[in-house]
Amino acid sequence: MVRHNRAAAFDAAWRAPTADVAGWAALAGDPNDPRAVAHRARTLQAAWRPGIADRVEFLTGRCRGKHVLDIGCVAHDEARLGGDDWLHAHLARAAATCVGVDILEAGVAAVNAAGYDAVAHDLTGGLGPLAARGPFDVIVAGQLGIVWENVDHVSYLFPSGIAELAARRGLVLAEAATVGDRARPGRSTMQKLKRTVRGSHWRNVGFATDADPGPRAVDAGAAGRVLRRLVRPRRRFLGETFVYAVKRHVGPGPSSA
Repeated sequence: MVRHNRAAAFDAAWRAPTADVAGWAALAGDPNDPRAVAHRARTLQAAWRPGIADRVEFLTGRCRGKHVLDIGCVAHDEARLGGDDWLHAHLARAAATCVGVDILEAGVAAVNAAGYDAVAHDLTGGLGPLAARGPFDVIVAGQLGIVWENVDHVSYLFPSGIAELAARRGLVLAEAATVGDRARPGRSTMQKLKRTVRGSHWRNVGFATDADPGPRAVDAGAAGRVLRRLVRPRRRFLGETFVYAVKRHVGPGPSSA
């Protein structure tokens, strides 16, 4: 049995006065330092929101009446255009102005032919033709809520990673929520029980984002896991099920979603 328990250090970091710093590096040189982890936990707790039932409804609500840039507007395949699951159409109807950008030239041509406003451009090389179109109130960078990965994708955009990316650019993760609170389909209660009992039994300490604040054991052993999952089934992260809102500042004002 492997145990790695720094409960006392985490508890001290959590109970320490909240430091008004730009980022965790001002508190510790080691990203695993309890002070750095506690700082990130506070950011995530402030941003955490209840689960979102409808991703399109959430995003269109944020774009209503705003000047919007939709990154990846083709959504992989121009065959989606005109379908109810094509996000760009929903955003364009809600926004005051909405320009899409994508690297797929044929798809962008189809978007424009359908009466929308889109530009073929690779943003990794800079704003290019979009520089004169801004500033934008909201920037949307999202995909359909199913697992469909391009082979050139290299990032796993988890909540703490989004918070770090935002902080490095002088922004802040203001909201984070899951889309659809569903248990993994096709797995029986007995299968879940067997997977739980056969677990590795390791124990670590971390901070919850959507529950009572404070440090806690991530794993309480096989018996504890069985009881917890029977009484309170665990919510799972399935595919592209997260929605994040990154803002220039916390509070009313322009944002990127």
